[in-house]
Amino acid sequence: MPDTMVSDRAACASRRCASPTPFAREADMLLPLVEGYKRYAGPGDLVALYEVQTTRGVVDLVFVEFDFDVTSSRLLYEIDSITDFSLAQVVHVLSSTSKNNPEGLTTGELAAAVGLSRDHIRRAVLRSESARHWVAEVCGRWVMAREYRSPIKKIVAVEAKRSDWRRAISQAASHVEFADITYVAMDASRLPKNENWRGPLIHAGLGLVAVSALEAVDDRRSLSVRKVLKPRRSRPKGPSRLVVAERIVDLVQNGSKSGPVAPVFGEVLTSSWGDDPRLTPDFQ
Repeated sequence: MPDTMVSDRAACASRRCASPTPFAREADMLLPLVEGYKRYAGPGDLVALYEVQTTRGVVDLVFVEFDFDVTSSRLLYEIDSITDFSLAQVVHVLSSTSKNNPEGLTTGELAAAVGLSRDHIRRAVLRSESARHWVAEVCGRWVMAREYRSPIKKIVAVEAKRSDWRRAISQAASHVEFADITYVAMDASRLPKNENWRGPLIHAGLGLVAVSALEAVDDRRSLSVRKVLKPRRSRPKGPSRLVVAERIVDLVQNGSKSGPVAPVFGEVLTSSWGDDPRLTPDFQ
């Protein structure tokens, strides 16, 4: 019998718990997901961050392993993060082609490679403040000003939903473009027992984590997470991985652990009980 189930039953017996109760809000699922991350995100000391901007929206929760050699070097030399996706595309193209094409690319060649207009690439991307840290023009051709090294070794993405597993899969499917592993997290009390979610999750390469809340008579809660389905591992190396990694570093270097929490119908939906980890004090 899994340890998680033993601990939950012991908690129920000692506290006279009722049956698992549904989460009132998706924000209520964040704390147990963070506290129990080693049960599904893997070993190591990972840092939890919230509401991170991706190329297709926002991811609820990520766990990251930083490359501190890279981040320390960037701080020392005051090198900007690459938070603009167009610049990330340019850096990715130049980095990928530098070995076989050390003389670099013209503005027109770069524009064709990233699918943007020549004028936009020159004015809005290559001449930006951040670009000067990364690219340089030599004899009318663009080359890398320095070697690009990712500041992050590992990204685990989590999309949390109380009941709508189809919507969760739709949103989480794009996270495989930047994450090493991606999970959908569902309220265990609402997870369909017919397992009609299993095929679509496997097809998308996503894992599943079930989050449980057992409510006691003293109004305390016993929380647990359980890995139900193992995700497919990937090693994304495209511009989406690059820019999300850079946005994560930029968030942390600005002292934050969460991006903006978007309001729903004009109201920010925080957790209905306990602390909302998105809104607790940021990094100092």
